[in-house]
Amino acid sequence: MENNSELITVLQELKEENHKQQKLLEKQCRLTRNLGLLLLCLVAAVAISLVTLLPRAASTLDELNVVVANTQEITEQLKNADIEGTISNLEAMDIETLNKAINDLYQVINPLASLFSRD
Repeated sequence: MENNSELITVLQELKEENHKQQKLLEKQCRLTRNLGLLLLCLVAAVAISLVTLLPRAASTLDELNVVVANTQEITEQLKNADIEGTISNLEAMDIETLNKAINDLYQVINPLASLFSRD
């Protein structure tokens, strides 16, 4: 009889352990399912982000290409510009004669301006 009671005790312990393992497996299954759903949501968010951001990135790259092309064109124009000739033309300009011409023009226009003013 004693062997039977020991056997029953061992079997009950095995049943309890089996029950604990069953509960842990159910919990693990729920956690795995939740993790799978979370991963699915993450993949969906990344896919939606890619779908919305890729056209914007392509547009930005196109605009950047236009800017680079314009910059290269401006650089080429600056290379071909005759800056020394322009500076020599500015130096050759007679500033005093220019100032005298402006003053003469002012002298002519000032009486006309006062003639047409509505004072």
